[in-house]
Amino acid sequence: MLRLSVLLTGITLLLSFNILASPTQPQIPVSPGPVTQLPGYANSIQGQESGHLKVNTATDGGEAYLFYWFAEAESGDTTSPIVIWLNGGPGSSSLDGFFMENGPFYIDPLAMEKGKDYIKPRQYSWHKFAAYMAIDQPAGTGLSFSTSNAAAAQNEDQATEQLYRGIQLFLDNHKEKNYRARPLIIAGESFGGHYVPSIATKILEMNKDASNSNINLIKISLGNPWVDPAIQNPLMPVFAAEHSTLTHKQFNETRTLSLNCTTQILKFKDKTVPKWVNDYCMNAVNIVVKDAQRNLYDFRRRGPDYAFKALGQYMNRDDVRTAINAVSVATKKWDDTNSWVADQFAAGEQNSKSKLFPPLFESMPVLIYSGDQDMCCNYFATVSWLQNIDWSGKEAFLATTQKDFYDVYDQAYQTVRSSDNLTMFTFPTAGHLVPMDQPKLAFDMMKNYVQKNSMSQWFKALPARVQDKD
Repeated sequence: MLRLSVLLTGITLLLSFNILASPTQPQIPVSPGPVTQLPGYANSIQGQESGHLKVNTATDGGEAYLFYWFAEAESGDTTSPIVIWLNGGPGSSSLDGFFMENGPFYIDPLAMEKGKDYIKPRQYSWHKFAAYMAIDQPAGTGLSFSTSNAAAAQNEDQATEQLYRGIQLFLDNHKEKNYRARPLIIAGESFGGHYVPSIATKILEMNKDASNSNINLIKISLGNPWVDPAIQNPLMPVFAAEHSTLTHKQFNETRTLSLNCTTQILKFKDKTVPKWVNDYCMNAVNIVVKDAQRNLYDFRRRGPDYAFKALGQYMNRDDVRTAINAVSVATKKWDDTNSWVADQFAAGEQNSKSKLFPPLFESMPVLIYSGDQDMCCNYFATVSWLQNIDWSGKEAFLATTQKDFYDVYDQAYQTVRSSDNLTMFTFPTAGHLVPMDQPKLAFDMMKNYVQKNSMSQWFKALPARVQDKD
């Protein structure tokens, strides 16, 4: 999720677990290897591996490592696409998504209290229709680390470069399985609206040079993305007001602050927007959440943020670290959001990445989906920044009539709009983390997206009213 949670609380989101003291410099990691069992999981595991990829060596000798967890497609199809999953933040661990949204397993907190069979297979895991790989990035996030600050990415450009090296290294390490020939889809959410188009653009650029090993990127996917803050920030108080949670005075105050935020952002056109602007922009958000007494990421909830206590307790156990080949960082505290990474990337957090999208729309299918209870990266803001950029299919997309899916009670449970390479889903009963809130619907959406060559043709073939027959 976005780093907004850090500023809302005044401190980085820290979950309450018992952990060992963390050394300044974690050990050099063990080699990646199979994941064959997990504490709390009753069955053996096949087709999964995890470990660290070295992505940088700094002039001071420090090294940076990214942690990944790969799960082969459950069907055993070794030609299926590989979906790389990236959480946002900046600094949020992709193991959030792995355990809380779309990975092979989830944690049952009640069973965990009893100490038996609390890791369970997820019914709607995305590895049921594709290989799935979660990557903690940049270094410092989750179980990724560096042995010196100089080796870690200091900004988004360096993070993109290191992620690119990590993907290349992973593919090189599996030449015997020919992973490089398999289609690759990069998916993310929230600040993934920066990460995903950046790494996709990097891959396309590097693929043009025949001396580079080709990465077979075919599609990207974004959930509730943070893309163009100058447009998105002012629409947060509008969202809150439309949900009748602000007084007229509160709305005017927060609206003024957010518009001033945009004014400051636009002063730094083609430059990195500094940290102080990011801090100022969060003032309006802080007021909205405080006065509205609502969750920034899901307006149906109380409290400013999500809290994944059981996940934090689990990831900070030595036996878990051993099982997933992270024993070398067994004393590194796992946090939902890493404060050092969040602070490093505060400069640039308010920059727009919208200019990266037109070439991507021309090059490959792009899926964008939103939960309509998310104030932070709400649907209206996404449509607004899409309207503010130009690509060849823009007018056709904006003119496309959306189609609704209906449940057995004749209530719309998702809407779809698709034209050419761009498809948008909206889920009326989901927040920032759509796969967590609507696992089956997100599963069906992503499965169709992965398996179909043209989502727009699929969309055109849909009847005007589609009912869920389950």
